Amino acid sequence: MKKEICVLIIASGLFGLSCSDDLNPTGDFKEKYILNLVMRGDTTLQYATLSSNYSVGGFDPYENTTDPAVSGADIRVWQGDSVYVFEETTVPRSADSRYSGDKIAYKNNSFALERYGRPIEVEVVLPHGKKLKGYSKTPEPIEFDLQNALSVPSEKDFFYFKWNTYEGQVYFEPRFIFNYVVSDGMNKESKTKIVPSRYHEVDGNIEPYFPKPSNNPLFSLSKAALDSAMIDISRGNSQKQNYTIYNAYMEVLVYDKSLTSYYVSTNQALDGFSVKVDATDYTNIEGGLGVFASYRKQSLKVKLLRNYIESFGYKAGVPD
Repeated sequence: MKKEICVLIIASGLFGLSCSDDLNPTGDFKEKYILNLVMRGDTTLQYATLSSNYSVGGFDPYENTTDPAVSGADIRVWQGDSVYVFEETTVPRSADSRYSGDKIAYKNNSFALERYGRPIEVEVVLPHGKKLKGYSKTPEPIEFDLQNALSVPSEKDFFYFKWNTYEGQVYFEPRFIFNYVVSDGMNKESKTKIVPSRYHEVDGNIEPYFPKPSNNPLFSLSKAALDSAMIDISRGNSQKQNYTIYNAYMEVLVYDKSLTSYYVSTNQALDGFSVKVDATDYTNIEGGLGVFASYRKQSLKVKLLRNYIESFGYKAGVPD
């Protein structure tokens, strides 16, 4: 799993001009604070970021070279009767950032989303006493249409995975993966392969297609895409017998309504580690801006048939 935490906040650039008689095109500067916290259901390690807007002398917000991150805040999340305190820390900054050094973040490494459809609440007390609050509710569960084996006969071009949900108006982010081990006789390395739903043509090039989050409770997998993924893991290596294929999974990230609303308002994909607030209309933070939300990951184990695995020269491992 990627260890680098990539939580990016771009505070809105608000500008102040001291013109007594001329029209001020930007208006008076008003200080605002931006909290971003998406509670992940696939880990107990949670990160929050807190920043403020800023004013520059001109019209270019990139003139600002001072990180607007806020230090010294108290961040707490309530889940039922339990409260979780976030500690201030620093995380590496992306290489293309205009700010230098590590960035300030807040973390808690023992928070787990305990139940489905449960209210969660965040409260932030800023260093000068101002408070920010946010409310959300963890996603309801989904129920897969059971499929115990993935058969890949040549006459079947697509495979469909469906699920039912108890909550409407939420988004899903599906993906199909399989685990495998590569051995050279002395060392073993475990790997995971994400399989595209299909391949399609883009500007004359054939590229993999991974579905974007949507409210569609269906994932279609092309046999050609699965074949290509199986071939790709050993491309350039003639020792196919060194590859052992184990478990395959249909995974679905289920967004809560807050995260769904944020995604719809920005219409840009999330990677599970990033949240960006940049001229978006959506916020659910009282007293400030930003998003407080959550998502869960649910998985369905899928059996890749032995004769299919061995047709590529690989070994079929015993599923967990």
